[in-house]
Amino acid sequence: MPSPTITSGSHLGAAWKALQGSIPWPGTSSRSREHPTTKVLLDGRIVGGIIVFAVGEGQYEFGRIYVDPDVQDRGVGQEAMRLMFEAFPEARKWTVGTPSWAIRNQHVYEKVGFVRVRETAVDPQLGWSGVEYERCCPGDREGAHEEHGGRHPEDR
Repeated sequence: MPSPTITSGSHLGAAWKALQGSIPWPGTSSRSREHPTTKVLLDGRIVGGIIVFAVGEGQYEFGRIYVDPDVQDRGVGQEAMRLMFEAFPEARKWTVGTPSWAIRNQHVYEKVGFVRVRETAVDPQLGWSGVEYERCCPGDREGAHEEHGGRHPEDR
């Protein structure tokens, strides 16, 4: 299978628009700046999208990640995330969250080097808890994951 490519842009097609409007995303309304979207292409076709939030100096959060169900389980999401890591060489830390019931998401995040840092309380409006992950980048070893026994994803 060819490797996916990522392209910055503000329009990702109907599937991504449907995802964006499907549920309220915690915290997005309070963000003060616009966050560009990135489309994931495979053989010239949009198969997904990513929104990255800058949350602090050298700290980024995957706000939304979408991969078309027709191309899931082929490494597209993993490769797209790796390409995003390369696109932000200044990043010292990445974060991502997912619902606790989304086991497949958790597996993908762990495969690309994220470490589970906590599970949130059940949100009464949603009816489920969330799982939060961090990925510290090489060069940010001092203090990396101190709360997790000093383990750095690269050392696992």
